[in-house]
Amino acid sequence: MILLNRADINRLGLQIDQRVTVRSEVGSMSALARAFDIRAGNALMYYPEANLLVPATTDPDRRRPRSNRCW
Repeated sequence: MILLNRADINRLGLQIDQRVTVRSEVGSMSALARAFDIRAGNALMYYPEANLLVPATTDPDRRRPRSNRCW
């Protein structure tokens, strides 16, 4: 599941509960688009389902997993 602002769902031409493909630099996954009270332009996905979208590397400056960073 990917949670999106309702305005973003409309702007992207999606339907609520439509299956979409979410991609990152390291992977992709299928998810249902759901409306959620989140600021437009942002998306939310839960762990551990979305782990395959997060690089397994660490941030060289903070020495933390890159999943602590917002893209």
